[in-house]
Amino acid sequence: MPLHQLYPKPDEPTSFQPQVDIIALHGLNPRGANIKQHAFNTWTKPSGPTGRLWLRDDLPKYTPESRIFLYEYNSSLIFGDRNRFFFSADELLEDIRNERIGDERRPIVFLAHSLGGVLAEQAIVNSFNNKRYTSIWLATSGLAFFGTPHNGGRMGLVTLASVAARIASTLQLQPENDVPEAIRNGSLYTDILKEHWRQRLLDFDLYSFWEGDERIVTRESASFGVPGDKEAIIELKAAHSDLCRFDQSEGDQVLFKRVRIPIQEMYEKALSKSESVGVHSQIDLELESRLAALRAPV
Repeated sequence: MPLHQLYPKPDEPTSFQPQVDIIALHGLNPRGANIKQHAFNTWTKPSGPTGRLWLRDDLPKYTPESRIFLYEYNSSLIFGDRNRFFFSADELLEDIRNERIGDERRPIVFLAHSLGGVLAEQAIVNSFNNKRYTSIWLATSGLAFFGTPHNGGRMGLVTLASVAARIASTLQLQPENDVPEAIRNGSLYTDILKEHWRQRLLDFDLYSFWEGDERIVTRESASFGVPGDKEAIIELKAAHSDLCRFDQSEGDQVLFKRVRIPIQEMYEKALSKSESVGVHSQIDLELESRLAALRAPV
């Protein structure tokens, strides 16, 4: 079960109809880490079942009409080669689709840590190009990236391989052995993906968080280089692995507020979109028709 529903608890009755789906993706698995535990620990401080999982314990207060999911996957397999990566993005889309049957127009907000953001980008591109998942592209409203290397929107600024090697060292991985080959040889994040993703960028509200306490992913690398009204670039005084982990200490609560408010902004904008779905459903159908025409061979 790769998608874990954190809120509301799936086995408990709710007093509301969810209006927004929030989906969180982790990055590379640390050496020897249990895959499920890492998926949860990425967002939990301190790590472990007694730690504070803010996606479950805090965020619902500010996004009460949402469903919040955490996605679990084996990064060693997904980032193993380009083809596996591409198909894994489709697997993510299929899991999302299966959770939204009957509610395909419900807006989506993605939260992604580190290289999980690259998986989110590929999934967005695939959803645009595959009619089976078009509803996910149309529903996606905003994305927040935590230390994801975007190359600043410029070729050659920093390679994904070099950033992955620095990320690996923080996870006690050996870059030459533990960083998947497709990342090390630079074939994963292809020019085609970059170009397709950049064509989709301005369709969404973007928040790019970068680490102020380390330089694993620099501010330049963590940003897309798009106009400021479409992307907010926000510094967090935290290490790369702690960018999206907050306990109840005073310092962490300052960081959480800096993260929580942008998520609230995306949620509220998505909520407005959700409330207008019925009014604009015909417009959406027409948009889907135009998309189909664009994809048709000439």
